[in-house]
Amino acid sequence: MQPSRLIVALVVITCLFAACTAATPAPAKLSTPDLSSAATTAPSAGVQPPAPSPVLKLEGPGGAKALTLDALKALPASEGWGGIKSSTGKITLPERFKGVSVDELCKLVGGLGPDLGVSIVAKDGYAMTISYDQVANGDFIAYDPGTGDELKSKDPLKVIIAYEKEGKLLPEDSDGVLRLMVVSAKNNQVVDGHWSVKWVNQIAVKSLA
Repeated sequence: MQPSRLIVALVVITCLFAACTAATPAPAKLSTPDLSSAATTAPSAGVQPPAPSPVLKLEGPGGAKALTLDALKALPASEGWGGIKSSTGKITLPERFKGVSVDELCKLVGGLGPDLGVSIVAKDGYAMTISYDQVANGDFIAYDPGTGDELKSKDPLKVIIAYEKEGKLLPEDSDGVLRLMVVSAKNNQVVDGHWSVKWVNQIAVKSLA
């Protein structure tokens, strides 16, 4: 091939190569989204804390209710000194308890009459029934906390569902959230230990017939 033709051919080839290179766009650079802020910042709008769980269920002639601890504290409070004498004669000296009277709680589900009693139930199924006279009149045997002897005369007694002891919430591991207590205005008497039910979670007003 003549030199002049060779030069022309090289020039044509070079021009074609340059045209092809210019016509092919460079691949676009893909951007990677920054997910770090999305992973660490969660929207808080509309998120509500879980509602408090009921701690006491009530049943009676007037229906049924479930109360949270805050709902119990909103009811009229009853306070007093409560202690117990065990079946073996051991005395647990009176301490200051605060709670709601059983009579007040019964009113929420129809009230308590002479022909009715109150079943106090613990979370393990243990139950103790209290009579109308015991709730309304404090009809319990009381003992001297110093000697353990039965008292011939006693101060008025009241049955409460306690949620505080000595100004603090009950120790849940030993007493439960709620505890049945028979209390009086002074620290000079105790009652039988079976009238103090721990871990109470239900009250049922029922016929004793």
